[in-house]
Amino acid sequence: SGLHFFFVLSGFIIFQAHFHQIGDPSSFWPYVYKRIRRIYPIYWAYTLLVLAAGLLAWAVLSKNLIVWTGHGPWTIVQSLTLWPTDMASGIMPVIPVAWTLTYEMLFYLLFGIALLVRPWISLMVVGVWLIAIACSLAGKIPAGPPIQTVATNPMNLEFLLGCLAGYLAKTSGRSWGRAAAPGLVASGLVLLSLAWFNAHADYSILGKFEPLQFGIPFFLIVLGLALLEGGRVVNLGPIRRVGVYLGDASYSIYLTHFVVIVALVPMFKPSPEKGTVLDFLLVTLIATTAGCLGYSLIEKPLLKRMPRRWPFRPSHGIPQAHAPGA
Repeated sequence: SGLHFFFVLSGFIIFQAHFHQIGDPSSFWPYVYKRIRRIYPIYWAYTLLVLAAGLLAWAVLSKNLIVWTGHGPWTIVQSLTLWPTDMASGIMPVIPVAWTLTYEMLFYLLFGIALLVRPWISLMVVGVWLIAIACSLAGKIPAGPPIQTVATNPMNLEFLLGCLAGYLAKTSGRSWGRAAAPGLVASGLVLLSLAWFNAHADYSILGKFEPLQFGIPFFLIVLGLALLEGGRVVNLGPIRRVGVYLGDASYSIYLTHFVVIVALVPMFKPSPEKGTVLDFLLVTLIATTAGCLGYSLIEKPLLKRMPRRWPFRPSHGIPQAHAPGA
């Protein structure tokens, strides 16, 4: 269910960071640069490291480390560009979890449209997107290429739920927000527990529609926590510093954890199903530590070498649109 939290949180963060730029075309290229800078360089670095490790394992041990996808040039190109892959046919990125980044990049692209055009046009684009998702769910759109599958997948609704949480967090009054926040968080936790219980029961209780069964609880939790904070930061000393560091390192943890776990599982038990709770905790700790090392030794130095801002000034000939007020 962490995947669904990731999608909701992504929508919330992008809306919070760029809400004031909606309808401002001059902000489009700086926005694109920031998104590319945040996603691709670190992702390329880890992908190339995994490929190098795979070649080394084959050369030294005659063992194929990358067993979850093919090794052809097109597979590598798809991986590096985050072009949608055909997961149903067993074609996935070199770093398997990166399939979610394809959805992320699509969302970034569509949100970027909101910077280029007037707000009412953005709402029309969202409306068309929702209709396409609904038609796909209803079986009205025939199966197509992977890019169509990604664009019409109902998981995209979670990005929109995150944007809605960001909008409500910005527009709600502080007094109302602080009063409602505990109830929103509590409601989200109750619904999340119910979704977990339903999943463990093989979806026999409520059926299976994870984008809403997990998306709505995380929407309530994210919104409630944002309102609860109300602009205040609670100083928890070392706990807060550790939390901030793990948050900064979360992208490296995300990109490295799958490959690290694949390498670790044989060291503990023959199969994941036979592992103990202690095995789970140790693997989680080691995978998280590896991701933190990757952040400190690879991601952080790499980002420091890249300009933080779009290096070119926008053309003065671009017409300016008024960003909507809160």
